[in-house]
Amino acid sequence: MTYWSVYCMEDTWPGLWRIWEELQVVTCGWPPADGWRYDGSGKADRGWGEVRKKLARFGKGDKVVVRLPGNRIGRIGEVIDVRVRDEEWFPVIKRSPIWPHGEQGRQVLVRWDLVIGPPNREWACNVPEGVRLSRGRLRRAIAELEGGEFESLKEALSNGANWDPVAGRFLYERALSDFIATFPDRLEAGLRPYPVANIREYVPCRGKRMDVFLQDEQGKPVVVECKRGTPSADDVEQLRLYMRHVEEKLQLSPGQVRGILVFGGSPNVSQAIAQAALSASVELFAYQMEVTFNRSAHWKGFQ
Repeated sequence: MTYWSVYCMEDTWPGLWRIWEELQVVTCGWPPADGWRYDGSGKADRGWGEVRKKLARFGKGDKVVVRLPGNRIGRIGEVIDVRVRDEEWFPVIKRSPIWPHGEQGRQVLVRWDLVIGPPNREWACNVPEGVRLSRGRLRRAIAELEGGEFESLKEALSNGANWDPVAGRFLYERALSDFIATFPDRLEAGLRPYPVANIREYVPCRGKRMDVFLQDEQGKPVVVECKRGTPSADDVEQLRLYMRHVEEKLQLSPGQVRGILVFGGSPNVSQAIAQAALSASVELFAYQMEVTFNRSAHWKGFQ
């Protein structure tokens, strides 16, 4: 059995990973009608030559890791058939004036492992730094993996703390904190702005700026810190210090100020982060964006 990583060109064809998951395939391009011959008799190209040789080595039972842009992986699949020869060209990117022969038509059929990894294609796994593939492997459309590399990626994929939404994230922490400041009750029922002049970037002491300053139903001050991605121990400690500064400024006893850390990504944080938050009396909230669409009423005029 051989282990492979195959790059999904989401940056070129957005939605390709969705197609792969639905059809249970991984694919690559180089249309034979454009001269890219599987037997090597057509156009000469270093990239195609390398991919062609690797495709020839794919076999049933091999394991494939789907690699996505940005040091992320999607799922693990087991190869059940290989259809990559010229006469088997069947493009998943349909034919168009730009792509007269279609694209991504050399297919490796796989059976996805639905137990390991995120629940659906809207989520992916951010590969931790110590587990990431080398730059040489990341530059290749198809890379052969060592057994240890595969097991490390499999372990990362199994850890829900590494999961992250493929889309639907605030680009900037400021946008997230602005949303919470405007709609605090969306974070928790009963939350409202704290009665100060400016709840955004409130300054409890010199050199310290909190993201959002709120008040709960019982009148307790609530310090909200926002992070785009998975929180770190430093983020928890930063929020803890803000809480202490607010206690000192308002002359409150310990435990009278709440701290909420809002972050993007999976709600399944690591045990270390969960323990750090518990020790600091910091509440953790993972946000998830949901988008709905409503057809404009003017559409009726076109019917």
